[in-house]
Amino acid sequence: ALGSTSQPYRLSLCAAEAAEARRAARQDRIRRDADRQRVLDQISAELDRVGAAGGARLAQADETGCSGLDYEGKPRGQCPACNACPGYAIPLVVTDHRLVMHCRHCGCLASAHEELKQASLTSEDG
Repeated sequence: ALGSTSQPYRLSLCAAEAAEARRAARQDRIRRDADRQRVLDQISAELDRVGAAGGARLAQADETGCSGLDYEGKPRGQCPACNACPGYAIPLVVTDHRLVMHCRHCGCLASAHEELKQASLTSEDG
C-alpha cells in the first residue's frame, strides 16, 4: 500500500513453483471429483430407471460376492485414488456399457482400484 512502512512480499522461484504445483493438484482433484460425481449420477439414474428389479440384482450380487470382480473378471479391492470406497463393485443394472467400467460405490474406473490376487478371494471363501 502507498505510504506503508511494511516490506513488499517477496516470492522466490521455488515457492512460486510449489504454489503452482499445489494449485494444479487442487484443480486436478476438483476435476476428478466432478467426473466421479457425474458417473455416480448416471449410475443412479440408470438404477432409478430399471426400478425394483435392478435393486434385487444388486442385492443378489452382493450376497454371492461377485461384486468385487471388474468387467474383465479381475478381483479389485479398495480405491486409493479417492479413499472413499469400501471396495470395487460393478454396476450391474446399467445399459450404457461405458458405465460398467466404473465402480458403483465411488465412480472411479476399475483400473484405479487395487488389483487383488486370485488366491486372496479363494482364501476368504474357504
